[in-house]
Amino acid sequence: MATPYQAHPARAAALLFSALVALAGCSDSPGSSMLPAPDASRVPPGDAGGADSARPDGDASRPTTRDAATTRDAATARDAATARDAATARDAATTRDAATTPTPSAGFCPPFVDSGLHTTPTRVVPVTVADGDPRAHNLVSALQDASDGDEILIAPGTYQIDRYAINITASVTIRGMTGNRDDVIIRGAGYGTGGETLMVRAPGVTIADLSLTNMRNHAISLKPGADNATIYNVHIYDVGTQLIKGSAGPFRNGLIACSSIGYSEGAVRGDYINGIDIHHAIDWVIRDNYIYNIWGDGSGCEVDIDCGTYQAGGGPAILLWNGSSGNVVERNIIVESFMGIALGYGRTDHPGGVIRNNFIYRSRSGGDMGIHLDSARGTIIDHNTVYNAGSYPGDIELRRSSGIRIRNNLTTAPVWDRGGNSYTETGNLSTLAISDFRTPGEPDIRSGAAAQNCRDAVVIDTIPTDIAGQPRVSGPGPDCGAFEVQE
Repeated sequence: MATPYQAHPARAAALLFSALVALAGCSDSPGSSMLPAPDASRVPPGDAGGADSARPDGDASRPTTRDAATTRDAATARDAATARDAATARDAATTRDAATTPTPSAGFCPPFVDSGLHTTPTRVVPVTVADGDPRAHNLVSALQDASDGDEILIAPGTYQIDRYAINITASVTIRGMTGNRDDVIIRGAGYGTGGETLMVRAPGVTIADLSLTNMRNHAISLKPGADNATIYNVHIYDVGTQLIKGSAGPFRNGLIACSSIGYSEGAVRGDYINGIDIHHAIDWVIRDNYIYNIWGDGSGCEVDIDCGTYQAGGGPAILLWNGSSGNVVERNIIVESFMGIALGYGRTDHPGGVIRNNFIYRSRSGGDMGIHLDSARGTIIDHNTVYNAGSYPGDIELRRSSGIRIRNNLTTAPVWDRGGNSYTETGNLSTLAISDFRTPGEPDIRSGAAAQNCRDAVVIDTIPTDIAGQPRVSGPGPDCGAFEVQE
């Protein structure tokens, strides 16, 4: 049977967007203003300096301007009481029937068991929860006692984790039993209690078909040894700092795919946030994800401490830096987030890598860059669409980068050369307007206006399809941007 994309190729990207919004578990339209406006004061990316203080996870993280005198102000009122029991209501709201969810893409996101990523386990360890008691489960013991090759198969239910972290020290698969990620919800102890719920310390760990929420620090935390990690079809939402974090790598050959990562309305606390933040990421693929509302509250806090320390608005939705190289970021939808995709970010070089077929959309003003390279070498930026309703000039922004190729992108502003760069441009168009979309906030570009003016885009043999899996050349030549208008 044909998928919705095969049946209606001209609406492929719109269906993709709608499906990912549904899978994200938020009822608000991504085009709406869902979060408080950030503080007007903003430090440009890479301008802040200094060393981070020690953290429980040993994370030396983002550039900061930490001042010991800047400590708890009114934010200290947020303590353990802000564990936010209201999150339980959000958990219930995010439960969806998988049968009603449209196919998210033309073959890019099949069910995990059919994706080629699932392997036959040596042993299946069932995990269940007692009715009505989210703390009466065997998830912690199953993970702690696991051996290489085990599959931890989790029955539907809500699983409360009140400890700082579960250490995963064996090469295991952890997945929900039904394949519907909303059926399994793993909840932390809230923003008032430290927690990095799933702490991965072994190679070859796979996490799939489940949801994680309500922890202070990170939902998934990669530690030394966590090579070849796979995160597939997960929903991670409402986490105090970075939702997926990798610190003290290197971490090699990872995959984050077909997942939703972000914040529901009013759930952001502070500005020390990213959707995905990995140090020393080497040869990762980050694809086909929906990332939403990564926009800080303007306080400069790490949740409720060190206020005034961090850049108002938060960090990039996807950040691969500090020794990272060779990463591919493709076919992601990033909406209403303060920053988009960043490689390098000024700590060390980011050799290689590709950013292609991504859709970045921001309908509110006050945001920062769409795509940012700092100290990158030989990186390729192809066929991305960046719509920025504000006045920030850096839809694609370069600093101290060399040998960069920028081709067939559709943006609202030209490339911004911040100095120290060498790059080439071909087939780009920087006149994208809201009127060019069939529906504002969806990748589908109408025939006419920007789409027609993109006919000088160059054919790139390594990109045969667009964000929705449609053939890249329809008509006399490819269109610029993430979506190919079908003739």
